[in-house]
Amino acid sequence: MSVFGTCAGLILMARAVYTHVVGVTTATTLGLLDIIVERNSFGKQKDSFETHLELPCLGPEPFRAIFIRTPSIRN
Repeated sequence: MSVFGTCAGLILMARAVYTHVVGVTTATTLGLLDIIVERNSFGKQKDSFETHLELPCLGPEPFRAIFIRTPSIRN
């Protein structure tokens, strides 16, 4: 069966979770993928932000974009 997980879904499916503060955590996951996921690997959540982008291909109105700090696969 195929599965698809982004952001929190990727964290949930990983074998283990890593953070800069703790290292490998004791967080409970589903363990569906044999990977270690690093949370907030592109900065702290507080650095996430929203902005409006001019994207003419989507129409004349500004597009509301949300940029969040996502996880990455460590191995």
